[in-house]
Amino acid sequence: SFQRAMQSYLTPEQRQFYADNGYLVIDSFLSPEQCEELRKECHQLTATFNLDEHRTIFDAKNRDNEAEQSYRSQQYFFDSWNKVAFFFEKDAFNDKGELTAPRNQCINKLGHYLHVECPGFRRVTFDPRAQAISRDLGFQVPRICQSMYIFKQPRIGGCVDSHQDATFLWTEPTEPHLIGYWIPLEDTTQENGCLWFVPGSHRSGLVDGRRFKREIGQDGRVSMTFVGRDPNEIVPIERYVPCEVKRGSLVLIDGFVLHRSNENRSQKSRDCYTWHVIDLPPGTSWSAENWMNPPDRAMQSYLTPEQRQFYADNGYLVIDSFLSPEQCEELRKECHQLTATFNLDEHRTIFDAKNRDNEAEQSYRSQQYFFDSWNKVAFFFEKDAFNDKGELTAPRNQCINKLGHYLHVECPGFRRVTFDPRAQAISRDLGFQVPRICQSMYIFKQPRIGGCVDSHQDATFLWTEPTEPHLIGYWIPLEDTTQENGCLWFVPGSHRSGLVDGRRFKREIGQDGRVSMTFVGRDPNEIVPIERYVPCEVKRGSLVLIDGFVLHMSKENRSQKSRDSYTWHVIDLPPGTSWSSENWMNPPDVSSGFELLWKD
Repeated sequence: SFQRAMQSYLTPEQRQFYADNGYLVIDSFLSPEQCEELRKECHQLTATFNLDEHRTIFDAKNRDNEAEQSYRSQQYFFDSWNKVAFFFEKDAFNDKGELTAPRNQCINKLGHYLHVECPGFRRVTFDPRAQAISRDLGFQVPRICQSMYIFKQPRIGGCVDSHQDATFLWTEPTEPHLIGYWIPLEDTTQENGCLWFVPGSHRSGLVDGRRFKREIGQDGRVSMTFVGRDPNEIVPIERYVPCEVKRGSLVLIDGFVLHRSNENRSQKSRDCYTWHVIDLPPGTSWSAENWMNPPDRAMQSYLTPEQRQFYADNGYLVIDSFLSPEQCEELRKECHQLTATFNLDEHRTIFDAKNRDNEAEQSYRSQQYFFDSWNKVAFFFEKDAFNDKGELTAPRNQCINKLGHYLHVECPGFRRVTFDPRAQAISRDLGFQVPRICQSMYIFKQPRIGGCVDSHQDATFLWTEPTEPHLIGYWIPLEDTTQENGCLWFVPGSHRSGLVDGRRFKREIGQDGRVSMTFVGRDPNEIVPIERYVPCEVKRGSLVLIDGFVLHMSKENRSQKSRDSYTWHVIDLPPGTSWSSENWMNPPDVSSGFELLWKD
């Protein structure tokens, strides 16, 4: 999913040309140097990939079994939706399964996951200008469904017959809102296979209902077949006009405009990079008949445009009735079962009666227990929960402040909620690329004694480098929250100002080799007036989304009622972004320690 891009890029004249003709050329979108970098990255891929792993489209033992060869080639094609696959020219292999020419002359295209797997292509695909274009053209929930590097080899590069991209990429129940982004990395001419368009043809919809549809045969095998007549049989060739463009230009292609390219008759290659963006607003779904058939979570949206806008403006969002009352009660029961049955001695490391007077030692042992909780369920007690003999001063469930920080892994009920497909879709809707769950907590705010949580920003504790974190807190109250029992309070819009005074909670190593945590930067309570906070009273089972930079707090519980809640945090760690070693959580391997919320 594209991240939010609030600025406009296309001029009114460009938008009108695109609306009238179904395509648009934007000159010099990439520089010559950027084009060359993409070509080098692609040619490095073709020079180093393991040929045996991609030889499934050819099997010398079954050379004469064309049906089997065709099936295995199609299966390789189907499986390429979430990887970089290599598609060869016809007759690229001889009878012994050997390439008939150097690799880079035998490949027709690479697809269909370059925008995820390859850093250079990812940067181009998620360029803020590309994001802005989708907004300018009215997209609400734009999703990248495929990307390709296409070779049109000198002298042998074949033609691409007339087609409409929507033939292959369909939505239901409404017809697709689809853009192709096409960037030639070398100058294109009529001699080396430039694009040709039928201007205005996008306004007529699919020619003869032409679709490329997935079918399942009697043998259970999946295959693809065309329905509807070929546009080449219907639309006269004279209606096409050439579109010769310089390398680095961006050609925008409406999903319904007819276009084609001729064979390359020149001595020069014609490499290009292209990707497709489809709009999937609420109520629109990816067709199961498309050749790409990813899990539902990869394509579905959950938040409405109005909800996304509220979150963007305010830094938080309330979604009512995310969990039912019964689901809330199940989580409470699971938590209270944990508190009733855990071995107190194993978690008494935060208290040692023998060292009651040694506050420094007590503080160190408490911090160490805290550090070690990143991959387990630890129990954190209220102040004065223990007496001088190390005994609890009240029943267990009244002495605990919170449980953390691995409930999403260790506890089945909490795991189900954390990985709910709606929670997955929300992170996609908010532009996350590689969302990882870094912590989860069950928080008690005990009746009458539940203390306040001072104003803070979650990013203070959960940081990434070299870019600032893209972070969401998911917070679900399991009981109604009011101002009396300690509801959340927010400063709307404060997320747009970044960290207040650079406030961070940083890991430090002392001269004695011990690890400790310290705050840098002033406390937001000293800077932001309390009058700016607004209460957020919500019913149990609501989901409150909290931007990592929005200021929020909760006051003490002055009521006779408890205020239990479950919360977890999701951070985006795309290529080039790393978890800060200065955070309190310091797993040996982030990729295994912080589980992916979803994976394409």
